[in-house]
Amino acid sequence: MKEKAFCLFKNKHFCMFWNIFAVVYITWYGAFPNWASDKLFVATASQIGLDYPWHFKMWGIFSAIAIALNITYMYRRYGVRSKLGTVFMCIGCASIFVTISIPSTEILSLQLVAHWSSALMFAAFNAASIGVFLIKMMKSSKKFIATFILFIFMLALMIILLILFGKNGAIESIPYWGTYVILFLVNYTNFYKDSLPEKR
Repeated sequence: MKEKAFCLFKNKHFCMFWNIFAVVYITWYGAFPNWASDKLFVATASQIGLDYPWHFKMWGIFSAIAIALNITYMYRRYGVRSKLGTVFMCIGCASIFVTISIPSTEILSLQLVAHWSSALMFAAFNAASIGVFLIKMMKSSKKFIATFILFIFMLALMIILLILFGKNGAIESIPYWGTYVILFLVNYTNFYKDSLPEKR
């Protein structure tokens, strides 16, 4: 039974399903009507979660599953081994369970600090895990250099926009959508085929 489950986690189509499903879910969830705004993709996932706590929990669980499966598949597909990348991913995915267990608040408090700190850890450590992979793959193709630059630009853009405009659902979603697109391209297309182990 354990062997079957492990094989499923390595299955290309299973991992691809979770990549696509996560994008669909976070986009659908981001369009929920809520107390913070009557406009689509203005409220953050945490703000929406105050009205829809169980949907928010599913948002976190689905995100963790999709990210963990696809990062692991990415490392395996290209024959990349990195304890540091694996540790970063594990810490990041574990952090989201803290986030969904501690609701956000609209007043400064220890609860708010714990919620946002764990959310930032989820994003930062998973981004670091992907970054480790991209850095290791740079020597194999200029495409990975370009992808790494694009990845950093995407994260920097989100930070700059958050500073300029404050909390916003669409801005918050930029790294999610971008990350899933990058993972899809790396894992399920031939765009980087020259960097596959059998091609090197």
